[in-house]
Amino acid sequence: GGPVAGGPAGLCICPQCNEQVAHQRGVPCSAQTCPKCGSALVRAN
Repeated sequence: GGPVAGGPAGLCICPQCNEQVAHQRGVPCSAQTCPKCGSALVRAN
């Protein structure tokens, strides 16, 4: 089996500066902001 989309483990990534942040379970990446530049994060695949 492969990775499960939206699973408890994973990374969020900043589309502006490519900073990677650990995904918080129950919190969508889009609700988190990049600690470096403040942009909204997206889910890393």
